[in-house]
Amino acid sequence: MMLFMCTELGTDEREEPRPTYFGDRRISPINGQEEQYYPPWKRQLKTYCVSYPIVALCMWGATLVMLVHFNLHFYLEEKYGKSGGLVTTVMMLIPTVFYAVMIAIMNNLYYRLAVFLNEWGMYTYYCTCYPVQQNVTIV
Repeated sequence: MMLFMCTELGTDEREEPRPTYFGDRRISPINGQEEQYYPPWKRQLKTYCVSYPIVALCMWGATLVMLVHFNLHFYLEEKYGKSGGLVTTVMMLIPTVFYAVMIAIMNNLYYRLAVFLNEWGMYTYYCTCYPVQQNVTIV
């Protein structure tokens, strides 16, 4: 079903490989035509040895930022929570502002990293079955 939706089955059209895709030229064992070939074991090696550790590191970073936010919030609540006034209100907003800014920064960095890993992952074609996003990012 997915192949049909991605215009791979049922048509004679052949998509050109992505410009960043490279591989050795070989004769396809399925249709006998020449194609670029990138071994699956190399792609899997990149996924398991590079992409997964990078994603785990990003998740660790996000967790660390969240814990810093909680610790800062509890510290400021303990220090300024009992007193009232404008200073207390402003001080209690600092952790929330910090967390919002960090989410925006990390979202931008994660997006750039995902695009880089997707391009580096050596996928042959763009799938046209995703109307909003043309690439399927790794992990």
